[in-house]
Formats: sequence, structure tokens, C-alpha cells
Amino acid sequence: MTTPVVTEPRKEGGLKAKLGRSGEGRPGQGALLVAGWSILGLVVVGVLAIFLLMPAAVMAALPGSGHLYQAMGIAPVEQAGLGFDGVTYKWTRYQGQRMLQVEGQIVNFTDAEASVPNVLIALLDGDGEKISEWMAPGSETNVAAQGRSEFATQIPSPPDTVRSFRVRFQKEG
Repeated sequence: MTTPVVTEPRKEGGLKAKLGRSGEGRPGQGALLVAGWSILGLVVVGVLAIFLLMPAAVMAALPGSGHLYQAMGIAPVEQAGLGFDGVTYKWTRYQGQRMLQVEGQIVNFTDAEASVPNVLIALLDGDGEKISEWMAPGSETNVAAQGRSEFATQIPSPPDTVRSFRVRFQKEG
């Protein structure tokens, strides 16, 4: 004698029906998902592009990134692995004369001693145009591997139209 098999009839929709969900999403949900992933992809590609194409700017913002560039074999900055850190300015007066004091550190991101070039400070107007340029020698002629060297200068009677400045190394030659 065979035992009868008793089964319950299956409800239409199964688990989705029990949870109150239909098999279809909201209209446009797939397009929204694709757009979200596309935006994330663009952000990642943009960050990587900035990292690879603008190493000097990245190292100015994140001085510790020099080791990563060096490990990848990418020259970190234009001037033999040197960069700037902690550049500040303040307005002062000396014997009644207005002065712009600029100071900071020159950082050697390499594992070898490097000669310190002169620092050029471009004074800029409100539109970012160069008004004049001032040279500041470093406090030392060489900076040790992974070392730092101070620079400081006072610019006497800077033009009244100065709104910002840009710091860079003097090119050799």
C-alpha cells in the first residue's frame, strides 16, 4: 500500500507575495542605480586623475604623500623632490614701514640630501595676476634626506593691491 502525499497548493508569487512585494521595481529605479554607480565611478576616476596628473598639488596639500609617489616611481615635485609645508604670512611694521613677512618650511621628500634653491614669492592682485616677485634664500644650502629647512623673508612696502601670494622654487640655470 502506498502512502498518499499531501501537499499544500502553492500560493502565487511565493515569498515576494508574502512580503507584500511585487516582482517589479518602481519605474526608473534601474536608471537611478546606474546613475549612482556612474557618479561614484567618475568621482573615483577624478581622484585618481588628480593624484596621478597633479603630484605637486597633492603633495602641497598632503606632504606625507611624497613617500607614495616615490614608491610608485613618480617624481613628486618639479624641483628634485622638494616641496613646501606650513607656509604662513603676516603683516607687520618696522620703523613705520609696512612689511609682509612670509615663512615656512622646505621639505625634502627623497632619501638623499638635496641642495636648497632660492624661494620665489610672487605677489598677486585680486585677479590672481602677478604684481611683483621677491626672492628668499633658504636658511641652509642643503637639506638632509627626509629633512626640513626653514625659510623666512620680509618684503618691505609691498604694493597696496596685494591680495595673495604664490610660493615656488627658483629654477636652476
